[in-house]
Amino acid sequence: MLKVDGLRQLLNQPSDDEEEYENTSSSSSARDKPSPETFFIFRSNVETTDLRLLHPSPPHIAILCDVFFSRVDPLFKVLHKPTVKASILTAAENLDQIVSSEGHESLMFTIYFAAVTSLTQEECIKLFHRDRERLLVHYKYGTEAALANADFLNSMELVTLQAFVIFLMCLRCHSESRSAWTLTSLAVRIGHALDLHRDAAGVALSSFEVEMRRRLWWQINVLDIRASEDRGSPPIIHEHSTKMPSNVNDEDLDPQSGQNVTEKEGGTEMTFCLISHEVCDVVRRLAYVPPTISEDQKEVPSLGLQEKETIVKALSQRLESKYLTHCDTSTPIYWVSSIVARLTMLKMWLLLQYPFQPHQMATRPEASKESILRTAVSILELTDMLETNPAAAQWTWFLTTYVQWHPLAVTLAELCVQTSGPIVERAWIIVDKVFEKWSDRVADTKRGTLWRPIKKLLGKARAARSYNARRTEAQAVVFPETQYWPTPTVSQAQTIPENLESRNPHDALPVAPVVQMGLSGGNEGPLLYSQQQMALDGYIPADVISNMNLEQPLDPVNWGEWDEFIESTWHAGDPIQEGRNMQWTTHFGL
Repeated sequence: MLKVDGLRQLLNQPSDDEEEYENTSSSSSARDKPSPETFFIFRSNVETTDLRLLHPSPPHIAILCDVFFSRVDPLFKVLHKPTVKASILTAAENLDQIVSSEGHESLMFTIYFAAVTSLTQEECIKLFHRDRERLLVHYKYGTEAALANADFLNSMELVTLQAFVIFLMCLRCHSESRSAWTLTSLAVRIGHALDLHRDAAGVALSSFEVEMRRRLWWQINVLDIRASEDRGSPPIIHEHSTKMPSNVNDEDLDPQSGQNVTEKEGGTEMTFCLISHEVCDVVRRLAYVPPTISEDQKEVPSLGLQEKETIVKALSQRLESKYLTHCDTSTPIYWVSSIVARLTMLKMWLLLQYPFQPHQMATRPEASKESILRTAVSILELTDMLETNPAAAQWTWFLTTYVQWHPLAVTLAELCVQTSGPIVERAWIIVDKVFEKWSDRVADTKRGTLWRPIKKLLGKARAARSYNARRTEAQAVVFPETQYWPTPTVSQAQTIPENLESRNPHDALPVAPVVQMGLSGGNEGPLLYSQQQMALDGYIPADVISNMNLEQPLDPVNWGEWDEFIESTWHAGDPIQEGRNMQWTTHFGL
């Protein structure tokens, strides 16, 4: 690897005649005509455009900038707030000065677009007296035109890629098509062209530049994992050497300083993003399927169940000790970070139990069906709580892009065979609440190849429920002398209280350590309390990850319905795949 890198550096060194050419052309390179491919990407047939008339007024630029750094930046941090905000407000007073830097102008339009994305219709009317959809169309066009002007496909400016990556993150909120999924591959390739996948420590760059490069590359990683999760496809990025960004606030970074950054312990402006990065890093390791060896065509062994379990446990301990223990959860962003971290650990446990593979193709544990259903239902409830709790209202636009289709599918598969009992009634309450609203957010919407098999599972689960109800009713009529115990209904302690939204963020936090969220009785799975208990008592039962034992067979789960769901998902959009022995792996992330 060192030899390859050394050869790369040698080849990249310009010769004497190249240096002469570069000296004569570098001053005009920024104004070169963008490549035609750039316009093709955004379906534009216009030439380089003067966008000054598309900018908002200086007062509105200031408002949009504030909205961006309060609602978008904490969740997707690729910028340095003090320097970017100052440069934007300066440019707002004289838009003529940004003509020479199309990359900076593309960042400005991306910030406008992202800020409006995070606002509601009512807020747009109040702040700008404009309809939200019209503002989105306006600034989306401005962003695409500015990126085209900057020739983003060939640009070597970091700021241009920053703008493009933020744009892709927002695009996921507005389009359930393949657009964001496809364009993410461009961000990965452009990042490779800028060598972001190689850590820049020790290179002739300042510590500030190194930090900005790390932030940008790891957010590209997040986009890659999120795109793969949306569509059950493998991630593009497999290997890289770039270290994670430092756990620091923006004020700790000085663009003029050459000193290394000293990391902080506990909550910072990077906390939410670093939790996402940690999870994405583990997801990539768990999901990686090694290639075959060409000589004898033997597969390199992938990670075994115990190895995956060890990795998940280590992640939960790291999140707890490095971030969550020190966070003040009365601060909304730290509360959201804590909930998302714990939610993610439950998802990982569920995916170890219920992988996205046919039963005969996966070595999987046989956890009890009750523990599987409890875990899946708890994930759905926590996700719904994040979407509806006022403590997270300013980030709802982002959190609603997390469509928990895998836990939903697991829940429905189990409801096909589990037809009575308190956990079943609790499951139907949350399924009925989230199914329709999530159907419009999932990849390709309810008409897509992912949702159709889920809808089929819903039909089977409802049919099983109806059959059980008729059978129970018939038994009650045939044997009137037999004491009949009706299916238990959900108690008040198992529902979300009506006044939950009035509580402050600290009241709604499960404060138990991630590593202690756990298993009762060894390998029964997370015996999770109801959402109300987690929200109001601030408690999650102990040892969900640390006591995981995934080896001992228990009451088997419903593999039959699950395998049929997997096959339907594979074949729904591609009849050519019928009968093939495909080996997919589900990827999950933040």
